[in-house]
Amino acid sequence: MNALRLMHLRQLRRQPVRAALAILAIGAGVTLTVAVLVARSSLDQSLTAYNSEIGGNAALRIISRYDHGGVDGSVLDAVERTDGVQAAVPLVMTVSQVNDRHGHDELVAVVGADCRAQALFGAAGCDPNAVATAKDTDPPVIGSAVRAAAGPDGVLRTDVGDRTLDHATVSSDLSRFNRGLVAVYPLSVSQSLFARPNGLDAIYIVPKPGVSPDALKATLAGVAGPSNKVLDASDSSNVVAYVSSQLVPLMLLVSLFGLAVGGQLVFNTMTLSLEERRRELAIESAIGGTPRTVTFGVLAEAAVLGVAGGVVGIGMGLIAARPFVDNLSTYSEQAAGLHLAVHPTASSVIIGIAIGLIASIAAAIVPARRAARLDIAGELVDRSRRNDASVKVNLWRAALYATMCTAGLLLAWRGSRDGGLEPWQPPALYVAVLVTWLGSFRLTPAITPFIVRMIEKLRGFQRGPARVAVSNLLSEGRRTLVVVTAVGSAVGVAFTLGSVLPGMQQGAGGVANANSAGRLTILTLTPNNTGAIDAKVAPATQAAIAQMPGVGRVDRYYWASIDYPGVGPVGLSANEGQPAHYTVFRGADPDTAIARGEVMIGPGLARSLDLHPGSRFEVPGRFGPVPMVVGGIWDSPDNLGRSITMAASLRDQLIGPRPASGLLVTPGPGATVEQLESTIKDAHLADNLKVWNSEELAAAYTDSYKAFLDPFWLLARGLLVVAFIATTSTLLLAAVKRRSEHGLLAAVGMPPGDLGRMVLVEAGLFGVLGTFSGFVGGIIGLAGFCFASQILTGLSIPFSLHFGPLFLYGALATLCVLAGAALPAWRTSQLDPVVALRYE
Repeated sequence: MNALRLMHLRQLRRQPVRAALAILAIGAGVTLTVAVLVARSSLDQSLTAYNSEIGGNAALRIISRYDHGGVDGSVLDAVERTDGVQAAVPLVMTVSQVNDRHGHDELVAVVGADCRAQALFGAAGCDPNAVATAKDTDPPVIGSAVRAAAGPDGVLRTDVGDRTLDHATVSSDLSRFNRGLVAVYPLSVSQSLFARPNGLDAIYIVPKPGVSPDALKATLAGVAGPSNKVLDASDSSNVVAYVSSQLVPLMLLVSLFGLAVGGQLVFNTMTLSLEERRRELAIESAIGGTPRTVTFGVLAEAAVLGVAGGVVGIGMGLIAARPFVDNLSTYSEQAAGLHLAVHPTASSVIIGIAIGLIASIAAAIVPARRAARLDIAGELVDRSRRNDASVKVNLWRAALYATMCTAGLLLAWRGSRDGGLEPWQPPALYVAVLVTWLGSFRLTPAITPFIVRMIEKLRGFQRGPARVAVSNLLSEGRRTLVVVTAVGSAVGVAFTLGSVLPGMQQGAGGVANANSAGRLTILTLTPNNTGAIDAKVAPATQAAIAQMPGVGRVDRYYWASIDYPGVGPVGLSANEGQPAHYTVFRGADPDTAIARGEVMIGPGLARSLDLHPGSRFEVPGRFGPVPMVVGGIWDSPDNLGRSITMAASLRDQLIGPRPASGLLVTPGPGATVEQLESTIKDAHLADNLKVWNSEELAAAYTDSYKAFLDPFWLLARGLLVVAFIATTSTLLLAAVKRRSEHGLLAAVGMPPGDLGRMVLVEAGLFGVLGTFSGFVGGIIGLAGFCFASQILTGLSIPFSLHFGPLFLYGALATLCVLAGAALPAWRTSQLDPVVALRYE
């Protein structure tokens, strides 16, 4: 223990700056992981709390596998007759918008209930006659936040038109629901306003005294039927699964990448620190320290740094969680009207510390084993006998990473062929992307010695501080590779993201053309992820558009979602007229298939259910099972390729009537799309009516897709900080290790200013080499991502290069490493050669 305290833990107090940099390195890696965990727990806790509050005394609830009032009213009668049920409370639960008449919309939760809801919350003086005679023009009861969002002239959007909130009653009891962003209507009124004829979103169940909720759940499962699910009243799995399936996997990938970079920095810090203390470690071994003691001491030192880094990462993670939570909140608001708040949990704190501890110890294992195998006599007798820290020009290493990249791209190409319909293709594609990314960001560092030797031959690097700086890059190759990797990661991620966006724009253009080429798309909402929001084009507006001059045909299209057993969320779409025309992988074209009464499915659903053209499968419909036949498999992006497209008549058989998600308007004879668009816009039929041609629709899709990139942009900015830490820590440690060399340079006449400039030139070369590494890694990584984009995002993103982010983040990264080198440069310039050479 004395050896541990004196030789290892004491070092942390003796070198506080170095220890702080190591802590920041691991903390930077832990930050993103903790932020993702907090975002996930915030989503879960917010939904659980909301369901618990609205469920009141209920122990169970029945919901449909479908969105939008999928529980048929006949189920309520059967539930009320079930033995053990004391009360069955029917509810409409949807999402709508409050508009303040000044261009601002706020998503709010809407609840429809009748006097049976008193079984959940107690007697509230509900008048059954007043509820039964309510009209759909009567204002709702609202929370205080709805009043604040609406202002004096605001309205609530519905599927049949706007409803005024001028005389709405503000209830203080609603302030605890969804932060007051809730409106309550009588049950029958909500069914009318939000297009749910005889449809419910939930039935909350209060068991009779003494009845086991678990036993009652089993009984009600048979009563509810296969198209419905029986859950605990507070269960939030349905919305959590929907939102999590869209974003959480991508966020987790971001956090793991950041953690890997942080671990690499800890490895670098420990390696250089132990390199500096080789003589001390040799003395420890000479006076009785065993290899086991040295190994344990190094790992204990790393463990302290890991725990401290975990604590720092938790603090920074709570701050970084806000953008993640806001990102998830966008989707939970669209799915359930729920506005998320940040909810950290004890488990996220424990996991953050554990990740910091494990990552730090794992990064220190190799340096610890090297320290335990020191040549004791050599270190004590001849201090010049040290392992060469330079990285030799090694063609085999470069060839290995080049082979990894090539093999990964070939496997990704093969795994993405024909939509990846074979069961082996998605796993192979994930492996291929991982191998490609690992190889791409290690390839350039592997050939860095080649590049440095070419730089060494340039005229400007033949003498003075620049000549010494280039020599240092070669002699301290391991340090060079780590910093180049850190800088290259930041630049490469930004370069990849900046090139993904133009590719998304092209992909969005393909989606828009497949759906609306030669037609206008008319909506009241954005075109993506808004299917659950009940603020659609009102029937009166639809009728007015059909009568306008220049209109040849008005087709309605519909979108719904089902929680398909064993698969998860599956999108359901139907058009009245011409269907979309995506690329068909197998089977018939959509016109032929739908005309025959068959369906088109996405590749994700085909893989999940092992379906092929001609396969028959069954979907649990609202009124009973509905058999379907696969006509073709195509490149539909809905729900990551888990989708079914059918005729409108088959959709009615499956889920009943629905409000149209939007309109597709075809110009009549003699009219053009541009003329018709101008005519409809000039009519000012509704203040929220959006009229898009295919190019404008593509731009709207692109805006909605950008949200998926937000976590990755956060990573790119975080990696700039990591690059700063990497440069500062490695140059500080390298300065200590090369203290005698710098003292000798000063003694033979190198001015202090040149010593400082030497360090800054090194940092500048780090920035240039890192930018080049990001360029190479970004191109290869982008190619791998584009191959995998259809499976990862549902959208086929073509390969497209955009160099603006490369130059911007290359410049920012270079500035960061120069800033990180400022302190080491100043310290080197202040070096006293007499002190530096005293023991040499």
